[in-house]
Amino acid sequence: MKNLILVILILICSFSVNAAPRNKNILIKVITPELAWADSQIETKILKSFSSQSNLRVQLVNDKSNTVPQFPENFYDTDLVLEWGKEIGGRYMMIVDVQSERLEKRKSFHLPLIFHKYQTYGVIECEMRLFDLERGKLLSVKSFKVEEEGSRIFQATMDDNINDPDLHITAPGKIHFFNKLEDKFVTELKKKSKVYFGLR
Repeated sequence: MKNLILVILILICSFSVNAAPRNKNILIKVITPELAWADSQIETKILKSFSSQSNLRVQLVNDKSNTVPQFPENFYDTDLVLEWGKEIGGRYMMIVDVQSERLEKRKSFHLPLIFHKYQTYGVIECEMRLFDLERGKLLSVKSFKVEEEGSRIFQATMDDNINDPDLHITAPGKIHFFNKLEDKFVTELKKKSKVYFGLR
């Protein structure tokens, strides 16, 4: 009887060790548009945020490295991406395709014959693609958008000027404003991918 209990305990312990989550190696490719006012910091922010998770090992993929094969130009071709990822060696592959990072001015409120409300918004639009390299499959494709509210003004109806200088954000102000917008974007990116990586 004692021997049977001992065998059961050993099996339970063995199962617990095998069931423990393994470190997840993630290759991340970030594609960002050129900005007129500053360089995008999205790639750096993603690396900092994702690599702070104890169960993740993050490797950024960029065109500056000569130690890895050239990333496929046609990253919409799943087979090409899976082939490339397997050659590099990773558990997962994430492509973060930032399609737009911009400022918009909008009429956000209108009271006929009395006043308008105009507001500046920062917008980032993105498509995220997640691949499981070990199983050779595309896990998820998600498009999403984040926004940050900027300066706003109220105008009498007769003015109705979307180019009012009070909506303008100064050059130093844009750096701070887009820093907040990019932080919000990375937070949303983690939410979209947490089910796969166990992110906090």
